Amino acid sequence: GAPADGAAGAKGAGNKRGGGLRLPFSSGPGRGMATNGAYAHVPTTDDARLFHCTDRTGVFKAEEVRNFAQDDLDPDDVMLLDVVTTIYVWIGSGASDNEKTRGPELAEKYADTVGRGGGRPAHVPVVRIEEGAEPLHFRAHFMGWSDEKAVVGYDPYEAKLKAAKSAVRRASQSGSKR
Repeated sequence: GAPADGAAGAKGAGNKRGGGLRLPFSSGPGRGMATNGAYAHVPTTDDARLFHCTDRTGVFKAEEVRNFAQDDLDPDDVMLLDVVTTIYVWIGSGASDNEKTRGPELAEKYADTVGRGGGRPAHVPVVRIEEGAEPLHFRAHFMGWSDEKAVVGYDPYEAKLKAAKSAVRRASQSGSKR
């Protein structure tokens, strides 16, 4: 996924000295909320945002995933899904202990930040979810959610390879029957 940019804030950058983490989002009313004096954009669940949290490079960071799909949920990391009324912390089965600790901490900071913005409750609840145990309210934000893909350890590339081998086998069997 692409890093967060411009109005949404700079890409999350860790601080090796333990001084904190720059948040990958605005501390203002939120992305796309322009006030012209007459009205402000009130966020809806259609404004859902997904953030990929990882420490793969040795530094914990969060980056926004634009135009996200189920396949963007990385089982080796932690993801934050902001659906306006709730912030989900999705814990991948292979997430590091650091990610499992820092991801929920970041979600709480994020909830406090967006809770100060327009059109949001003062406190947005944070809900922790383990990979493979995604509730309907979480899955609903991923177009065409597949329970097969939600199985812990699912590899989309392995599934495509298996389907391709099966198609080749069927094609060779139908060709030998002629």
